Amino acid sequence: MTHQVEMHATGDLRFSKTDPLKLRLVVVGRLVEAAEAPAGIK
Repeated sequence: MTHQVEMHATGDLRFSKTDPLKLRLVVVGRLVEAAEAPAGIK
């Protein structure tokens, strides 16, 4: 799971120069997903 999230985050960095606001939303979304995933498994 961790590696998958890191890949998504790395890919999202490509949009940082063209759409920083969108990148910020995407990053926050990734963090939320990463935080909720362990809780969902339990």
